[in-house]
Amino acid sequence: MRFKTGCQLRYQIEQPSTLIFGIQVEKSPQQQVSEETLSIDPKLETELQIVNGNRLLRLKAAPGTLNLHYEAIVERHFVPVNPAEAIETLAADLPLDVLPYLFPAATASRIA
Repeated sequence: MRFKTGCQLRYQIEQPSTLIFGIQVEKSPQQQVSEETLSIDPKLETELQIVNGNRLLRLKAAPGTLNLHYEAIVERHFVPVNPAEAIETLAADLPLDVLPYLFPAATASRIA
């Protein structure tokens, strides 16, 4: 299945600020990104770093309006699963290394 996804973010910056964004679609054997665009208005110098497979974008913004636009075209290869065969896992039984995927914003804030 091929689909298009994206987001538009608009911020009103009150004072000089450093912002960190973690915006991207998953890249995996089941999902390939065929096109991807990220634009920032006004154009600002950005720093990019990959942390644990996650792309983090840092920028310094001056007071005013900041617009960020992200789009991706993705090819997803689904493996059909019978819902009757799905197994529920209680939160208490989840491995600790799974927890950052449940709360990605908390993980990103620890990196900053």
